[in-house]
Amino acid sequence: MITRVEIRNFQSHEHTVLDLSSGVNVLVGRSDAGKTAVLRAIRWVLTNEPAGLGFRSWSAGKEPVSVILTLSSGDTIERFRTKSKNLYRINGEDVTAPKRSVPEPVAKLLNVGPLNMQGQFDGVFLLNSSAGQVARYLNSIVNLEDMDEAIRAIKSRVRQTQVSLDNTFEAVEEEQEKLREFRGLDELAGRADALEQIEGQLRQAWGQRQKISKVVDRLVALEAEEIPDAKPFRRRLEKLEEQQKAIETLERQRDALEAPLNALARESDAKARVKTDLRHARDRLRKAMPKVCPLCEQEVK
Repeated sequence: MITRVEIRNFQSHEHTVLDLSSGVNVLVGRSDAGKTAVLRAIRWVLTNEPAGLGFRSWSAGKEPVSVILTLSSGDTIERFRTKSKNLYRINGEDVTAPKRSVPEPVAKLLNVGPLNMQGQFDGVFLLNSSAGQVARYLNSIVNLEDMDEAIRAIKSRVRQTQVSLDNTFEAVEEEQEKLREFRGLDELAGRADALEQIEGQLRQAWGQRQKISKVVDRLVALEAEEIPDAKPFRRRLEKLEEQQKAIETLERQRDALEAPLNALARESDAKARVKTDLRHARDRLRKAMPKVCPLCEQEVK
């Protein structure tokens, strides 16, 4: 309980000392005598408001503004303000004053806050407040601010997780859309298999062609030597020429399939890259999904 108030250079008070009695104290005086200024001075100590030096007495000059409250415990709390100094004093020891709040040692010693003060023109306590203000007052009494802060943190985490999930789902859809461009790869794969078979036949035919070339060269040489009976060799030569034409046909078929095979190889490489991107996107999705839901605390499957 406050038992004594000493005010220096605060509004109309150059130096005022009030000894308070236990119970109810009444300030009586004419208008502009400084009754409200006394309450403002006490509020200045209790709440560290208002800021600045607007309440400084015009007659104070460079003198400091000071309000000292003496408590029933014998402790004194002083609010001290000049242009260069802004502090509290507890039993004469300096305590730095924050800009917008009361130092913790002072608040603990006073054990008084804005809820304990009512001005002349203030509305009826809580009845003139909005539902949100009433809820905040009640929450501060039973320390529900921690629960509100936890709920806000959970909602913020849910929003962040949802944004991450949305981005991951979009990335997965983009990769799936890219995969749709390769729906014809199965057909091209079949054509590639056919091309590989033709290439195998060509390799065999090429070996035969080399053998045939040697035989032809030999027959030409024999014909030049005017062998009496060359008919068997001619028939063999005709068969070899037919085989030569068949080889040339296979080579044309191979050349015709070269371009699709190259295109298939390029598309296969692109498909592999898309699958890799899709796998990475799914990994990001799994990492973005929390193992436990922050709201219901159930395991996310």
